Amino acid sequence: MPKPQKQPDASRSDDKKSREELLAELNSLRMENAFLKLDALTLEQAALKKRKSSKR
Repeated sequence: MPKPQKQPDASRSDDKKSREELLAELNSLRMENAFLKLDALTLEQAALKKRKSSKR
């Protein structure tokens, strides 16, 4: 079972984080953004397919 990723400490300001911490946070946010875009696209395609099948 994969280990859960450690969430960056939100109370620390960005200027006090190390470069590695900032890059890790950036990577995490990019992955989250990609996941949300993919999820929205999947929902949109399912709705489109449902609309097409109900027109018949």
